[in-house]
Amino acid sequence: MNQKTETDAKINIAKDNSDKDSEDKQTANDQKDKTNLSDGDGRTIVAPCKDLELDAPIRWLKLAWQDIKSAPKVSMCWGLIITLASLVVAFLAFKLGKFALLAVLISGFTYIAPLLGIALYSVSRGLEMEKEPTFAYSFKFVKKLIPHASAFFIVQVVILLLWSRSGMVATAFIPTTEYAQGLFWDALKNGELLYKGEGSEFLHFLLLGSAFGAIFATLTFFITAVSLPMLADKKVDMITVILTSINACLRNKWTMLIWASLICIFLAIGILTFFVAYIVIMPLLGYGAWHAYRETIDASHWPEREI
Repeated sequence: MNQKTETDAKINIAKDNSDKDSEDKQTANDQKDKTNLSDGDGRTIVAPCKDLELDAPIRWLKLAWQDIKSAPKVSMCWGLIITLASLVVAFLAFKLGKFALLAVLISGFTYIAPLLGIALYSVSRGLEMEKEPTFAYSFKFVKKLIPHASAFFIVQVVILLLWSRSGMVATAFIPTTEYAQGLFWDALKNGELLYKGEGSEFLHFLLLGSAFGAIFATLTFFITAVSLPMLADKKVDMITVILTSINACLRNKWTMLIWASLICIFLAIGILTFFVAYIVIMPLLGYGAWHAYRETIDASHWPEREI
């Protein structure tokens, strides 16, 4: 009897110690959460992120297609604007050819493209709020958000400048000449890939440049995946939306990789059609980005942005 009582006492002591450890752990977590709170109102420096399934990007595209069917006129209107802007940039880049002028053109388009994306987010947002989206409303939405998105534009320009500098680094590591380029392209036209010997240095230059480009493209995707839709939806600062976007990509690596791959595929299709397909593709991707944000991020603690 005494032995049973002693055993029960040990069990109770162990249970009390376990409960105490749990309380201490919870207290530590609560303290950690408090340090992340911005104003004591549930808002953190990084918005809560949900775990996504691998088929989520397909669902976003399906919802985006429904938005296009619900607002075909305004969707096609913005799709046409983006297509024309892409054609102008491509034409001038082809005509001018010089890297400095091309960089200026791309940087200018870098400023404009996010604003066009915000216009598309306003359409999906309006449909969710059961409002009839119009071109005038989305244009007003863009105009109102220009001051708030200025920090994002600066980030984009910095990335562009770093990308251009990486091109110079690639040239320094693997010098190439117009003669080598000519040999490479002539061989490629004949179905031959020069990977060694004279002219192969241009292939090595392209591979290194592509590697640099992939790094900066990944960085851009991490920063923009859900940041601009959140900025368009909530009254929130730019640092929070950028960190939230990076966190969402890191937490859902494979799902976001699928989403990024789908974006690349659609953009490639648009280029192959001389940008004509962008009339539909750009609204589809814009609305898809909105639904990606809505499904991934819990931004309920931030106030709605009113236009």
